[in-house]
Amino acid sequence: MSELIVYGGQPTIIATRLEIERVQSSIASALGLLESQLLPLEILNLPLKRAALAIEIPPVAERLRFLITACEHAASEYFGGEIQVAAGIEKVGSGIAVNSPSPLIATTVLAAGALFGLSANPQVEAISQGSQILVSSPANLETIRARLENTATDKSTIRIESYGENKFLVYIPGTQNWSLKPGENPLDLRSNLYAMAAPELAASERAVRSALVAAGVGAGAKVVLVGHSQGGIIAANIASRKQPFKVAGVLTFGAPVSQQAANLRVPTLSIEHTNDSVPKLDLKPNPDASNWVTVQSEAVIDPKSSDSPLVQAHELKGYQEITEAADKNLNPGLQRLREIITSFANGKGRVETFLLRAT
Repeated sequence: MSELIVYGGQPTIIATRLEIERVQSSIASALGLLESQLLPLEILNLPLKRAALAIEIPPVAERLRFLITACEHAASEYFGGEIQVAAGIEKVGSGIAVNSPSPLIATTVLAAGALFGLSANPQVEAISQGSQILVSSPANLETIRARLENTATDKSTIRIESYGENKFLVYIPGTQNWSLKPGENPLDLRSNLYAMAAPELAASERAVRSALVAAGVGAGAKVVLVGHSQGGIIAANIASRKQPFKVAGVLTFGAPVSQQAANLRVPTLSIEHTNDSVPKLDLKPNPDASNWVTVQSEAVIDPKSSDSPLVQAHELKGYQEITEAADKNLNPGLQRLREIITSFANGKGRVETFLLRAT
């Protein structure tokens, strides 16, 4: 594995015109206080000290005047430029904001498929497979990844762990059927396209939301969503829309999710291999935002493996090494997001699995 690349997650400082004017006013007050010490009446009191101040104050006063002027310039340039950019966007735009071409591409493919009767979106259901297993809350990212990998069989099952304080960890696997033709498994290519086109359309996403309801995830619940590939898209889609429950965090592996950058406000950690082509399907990088951290590294490819390099770079088991490195990395943004996700649940939790089925 190559060196880890980590970006995002840093706290942002937002300056408003009012805040700049407040700073400017404070500097002006300090300047006025200094200059008052050189008034004739003040010089009569303690003349020796005032004489020393008369030498020291002018250079400081000059610097303060420069800062006042700089504040005026910054406010004019920054906010004036912001208005100009907004006006330019308004002229170019047609009332529809497209942050990424990937939803348009997905919609186009679906439309083409509809002409041949291949892209019907079926009804779905989530069938509980039991909830007798007790587990300890995951202590690190690698434990979460390993549990997701155990869920990612050839069956369309998701795993939901429930903990005290009405908290739930939800594990959503990736695509399992690469056909556009309807089948029982909703984690298919058709759902991939619907999920990329817009939230709430994919059969797989609707099935996951049904499973959440069946698991008792309702008003007042807190949820961390974990997903690989299509599962990551579903997690981001759910988190980007208002839900009856609160999404406390999102963790994705090898998933193209940047098309939800404008709507995804929850703590989000994306782990990607640079030689994994799937995270690039959204056609733009993840944002450098305070709530979003992206961890990247090149996957190690085994030349003796029967799987192609593309498959090796994308499959979830290959993400173990980069996840273990992310657990140890000291980047402040990553540490903060990692802590949010790994400390979300504590103690023992109950595992319930659901079979997702299209009907």
